[in-house]
Amino acid sequence: KEAVSAQLTVSVQNKRATAADINVTADLLDAKGKVAAHADQTATAAPGASEVKLAFIIKNPMLWSVEQPMLYTLRTSVLVNGKQTGQHTERVGFRTFRFDADKGFFLNDVGLKLKGVCFHDDAGALGSAVPKAVWQRRLQTLKELGCNSIRMSHNPHQDYLYDLCDEMGFLVQD
Repeated sequence: KEAVSAQLTVSVQNKRATAADINVTADLLDAKGKVAAHADQTATAAPGASEVKLAFIIKNPMLWSVEQPMLYTLRTSVLVNGKQTGQHTERVGFRTFRFDADKGFFLNDVGLKLKGVCFHDDAGALGSAVPKAVWQRRLQTLKELGCNSIRMSHNPHQDYLYDLCDEMGFLVQD
């Protein structure tokens, strides 16, 4: 593992009639809550929508895999005059993948056989209002059977299903 660079674009909405000096910060936290990388950028936000770009380096990142789905927490904050006016938290992971016409699929430079199923956006009698616990139980059963990939079909699925796949180590084709 070596250092990797990451870039982040933060959309900011200035509802004032005049420009505002802002500070945007991003902290990447590992599974133990330790800061693995930090970035901040001072900018002037014109009235309306604008973007602030941040860049940081992550030294020796833990890679996400189907066996060890390592996720970081990315916490982004916007401050105006030193006062936090917005914050967003999201789970993110690092991995590489490639397809080779002769040798197949590689995740983090390791060959991997895709063993998957296809999910529709429903659960029988529950229709498409599938509770998170039902998906979690289904995914756990599939994991125990050796499944490592899922193809989502037809309609958008609940956000929590994608989050569960990230957390439990499933590759997703959507």
